[in-house]
Amino acid sequence: MISWNLKSKLVAGRIALLYILLAGLWIVFSDQALEYFVTDKGLLTLLQTYKGWLFVVATGLILYIVLRHRIQKLFESENALQEDESNKLILYEFSSRMRSAQNSNDLMAMVLDNTCGLYQADHAVITLLSDDRQKFSIALARGIWKNSQGLTFPSNTGLSGQVLQAGEAYTSKDYGSEPWSVALGSGEENRLGPAIAVPLTSDGELKGVLTVARDRSLNGRPFSQSEVNLLATVGEMVGLALHRISLFEDAQRSLRQIQALRNIDMAITSSLDLRVTYKVIMDEVVHQLQVDACAILQRRPESQMFEYEAWRGFSRPSLKEFSRPLSEGILGRVVNERCSLYISNKDEIESDAIVQEIMKTEGLVDYYAVPLVVKGRVRGILELFHRKRVKRDRDWENFMDTLAGQAAVAIDNADMFRSLEQTNLDLLQAYDATLEGWAYALGLKEDETAEHSKRVTGMTVKVAREMGVKNENLSHVRRGALLHDIGKMGIPDSILLKQGKLTEEEFEVMKRHPVYAFKMLSRIDYLRPALDIPFCHHEKWDGSGYPQGLQGDEIPLAARVFAVVDVWDALGSDRPYRKAWPLEQVIAYIQGQSGKHFDSLVVEQFLKVLSRKEAGIREDKAELVEHN
Repeated sequence: MISWNLKSKLVAGRIALLYILLAGLWIVFSDQALEYFVTDKGLLTLLQTYKGWLFVVATGLILYIVLRHRIQKLFESENALQEDESNKLILYEFSSRMRSAQNSNDLMAMVLDNTCGLYQADHAVITLLSDDRQKFSIALARGIWKNSQGLTFPSNTGLSGQVLQAGEAYTSKDYGSEPWSVALGSGEENRLGPAIAVPLTSDGELKGVLTVARDRSLNGRPFSQSEVNLLATVGEMVGLALHRISLFEDAQRSLRQIQALRNIDMAITSSLDLRVTYKVIMDEVVHQLQVDACAILQRRPESQMFEYEAWRGFSRPSLKEFSRPLSEGILGRVVNERCSLYISNKDEIESDAIVQEIMKTEGLVDYYAVPLVVKGRVRGILELFHRKRVKRDRDWENFMDTLAGQAAVAIDNADMFRSLEQTNLDLLQAYDATLEGWAYALGLKEDETAEHSKRVTGMTVKVAREMGVKNENLSHVRRGALLHDIGKMGIPDSILLKQGKLTEEEFEVMKRHPVYAFKMLSRIDYLRPALDIPFCHHEKWDGSGYPQGLQGDEIPLAARVFAVVDVWDALGSDRPYRKAWPLEQVIAYIQGQSGKHFDSLVVEQFLKVLSRKEAGIREDKAELVEHN
């Protein structure tokens, strides 16, 4: 690249050569011409003097014109270079600040503030084009447009419309007098004078328009072409930055939505308590959909009503009082049409008295009702409310439907679990009733009453609980106590029903009934955990029992407990071959067998339970006597 010093030398050399050439030609041809036409020597001398002055003036004028032209060119080139350097610095600063923007709002705010300062403009606005290219919306603004943020207008109006049609920057000398200017309602648009609008593009596609305007006044000078060109370049950079941030925000939003759905899934799978799941759903609805209030109504088939089960964002503590019929009002329309319903119209809101009351008392202005549908059935309604109108896009509505689907699944899962739980409970009750029937039938065969089975079962459960047996294990103890003699079904009636004392051989047969019980019950998964009592209740602490000869802690705890209870009830009850023993004699016998037949710890706990039981009986009798 040629330096400025070399350029100046070349220019100076050209001027010097031009001057020498002109001087030589003038001297040669002017002298010859004068000598040819003038013969008077005095006149010739005078004319030669004038000729010299004429040459000086003419060459000076020529040099002035040439130098002035050259210097003007140099100044213009220098100014262009300075302006180019300045523009590069401005664009670099814009680029650096745009890279630091965390979101589209930060980016647009930075662009508007810096553009107004750079162009000494009073007003600036960024409008974004809708996906269908039918309208622009004011995304962010300064000056007279600031209070119109969110305003939408047709895409063929305003400076934005001119940019869309032309596909390039548009300059207006007087915006306020343009026939297509966007009316702001207060007539403030008439204040605007010179204005520039440049496209915000990405990959050749218009995303929006950046507009800068000055007031219509003496100070509102028109924008130069250089300013237009610079702003057009800024517009290209802003368009690319907006597209980049939009992609980033879309990715971030998608991640947040995925995490929200995972949180709801975790709540559904980890808890069958709908209150817990509803709380998670309410949290995600408020945070992800940015609503001011929301509620879930659940359908009650038995009453044909919707009832509020969860809510968030209301000043009142509860919405339980607002039960809603399935077929009436706004919810009736949602159920019939099975699609979301958005209402902001006052007349439509007034058609539902409950919705009207809630919205009026809470200061709400618009309302969404989303059906919670599972397998074609509306299981509930998700209601969303705003305290000021907010324009929502299709992505927002799609995610709203997704969250509603998750809420519907939660309700369906909880209902299925409750139904399954009830079915299991009914089945367990049927099993237990069957067991009680078996015990009763066996008691009839042995000439025992149903009360015997109930007494030993109830007392065994009480003592087992006293000794730390809990929950499901107590159920197994109860079933084992009911079936303690089920093995006797395998004993011949001639032995089982014999009135006198059994022979040694007969007793050996009788001793097989615990083994028969084991063989019968071990085949039934449901009853296998209850085998301890039927199989081991004839074992003795000292090892002298049957059928296995277990001793001490080898004997299951349930069997040790039942052994004490069974002897207590047998000795204290009338039998065909003897009368019932007095309670004191029974207790003395049990204490005497402690450490031999019975586990001494079990005997101790049994006597505590028996003492409380007898004390309760005495109190009941005393109250009865006093009452009479």
